[in-house]
Amino acid sequence: MGEDHLGVNDVRDEYNLRKLIELNNRIVNLLVDIHKKVEEISELVEAEFKTLNMQMETINEIKELFSKDEMNTLKELDPTVLLSLPDYLRKTLMELSKHEEATAETVSRNTGRSRAIESLYLNQLCRMGLARKKRVGKRVYFSLR
Repeated sequence: MGEDHLGVNDVRDEYNLRKLIELNNRIVNLLVDIHKKVEEISELVEAEFKTLNMQMETINEIKELFSKDEMNTLKELDPTVLLSLPDYLRKTLMELSKHEEATAETVSRNTGRSRAIESLYLNQLCRMGLARKKRVGKRVYFSLR
């Protein structure tokens, strides 16, 4: 009888051991999943920091390009809007900000691009609500909104 009783305990101990091993394996798998998620989050945060650093570099480059008077004009522009623009539109908008009003020809002289291209970009800025235009005779004048 003592042996039977010992056999039941052995079975019970083996069952409990298997349950503990099963539980341990589930915990290990959960920890592995958590570790993967933490690595993904870390990569996302690192990418965001790189983006922010690039944006700060762009802001600093913009500051270096403009005088204090020009910077006062630029303060009216939302920095997030400036950063969201592609470089070619940002360059046109920055040049336009130096003038009360300007034609595409004036902007093109200062950017070194063709009048037709600047006209296209200025009209695009108008459609985006960042600039406005008015026609005076044959000339079209653009200004900041």
